Amino acid sequence: MNYIHPTLETPQVLAINCNTAAGGSISWTLTKEGDDSTTFSFASPSANFTLTDMGYFQALTADFFSEGIDLDSEHTYLLKGAVNGSDVYVGKVFVSEQDIESYTVHPSKYTETVASNNYIILD
Repeated sequence: MNYIHPTLETPQVLAINCNTAAGGSISWTLTKEGDDSTTFSFASPSANFTLTDMGYFQALTADFFSEGIDLDSEHTYLLKGAVNGSDVYVGKVFVSEQDIESYTVHPSKYTETVASNNYIILD
């Protein structure tokens, strides 16, 4: 699964495996999981989206900010790429404003307690 930072103003690179050669025209859709009415469409190659062959995978360089695509943080989106109506890529993208290296599921919602009484429950 790829990661997108929704407020980053620079292009982001998604590592994907398309069933097509880089450089061809691909129609992309980005649909919010659980809400099919929230869909964004774009095409590559274009000024803000390019697909580059990296050997064993392709790199989709995407500038969502310049394209005006406003993604909701802490949600998963389904990314589909199609050539002439046939899907060449289907995958998920997770969107979060948190840094991926220090990501936590619920920041400041849970507190960790330390106790000196270690015990084991046997059923």
